[in-house]
Amino acid sequence: MFRRRKQALLLYTTGTLALFAFGYFKFVGYARHFGHYYLILLASLWVAGMDKGTGTDTQSDNAAVKLRGHVLTVLSIVHIFAVLHPLYMDWLYPFSAAKATAAYLDANG
Repeated sequence: MFRRRKQALLLYTTGTLALFAFGYFKFVGYARHFGHYYLILLASLWVAGMDKGTGTDTQSDNAAVKLRGHVLTVLSIVHIFAVLHPLYMDWLYPFSAAKATAAYLDANG
């Protein structure tokens, strides 16, 4: 998908490797941090879809655009369903105790 747009390939490769290195050496992270890989993919697809203004669209370019669109649609649907479990768990066990802290401060001044 990135073979014709070297900038997109470079962005995807360096971004993914940088996130992986950060996660491996500095901070392992949790499932909520893995969305950054998806954001790098989205940014790379966006850069890959940018037209250089040559005006020479071929059938292979059109096929690549359609493929990127289908891949993006499928990945977005997968991510929508994948977020349901963490969202439910966050509702059961809040990530932050900010509401409880604010209520305590209001009650105890």
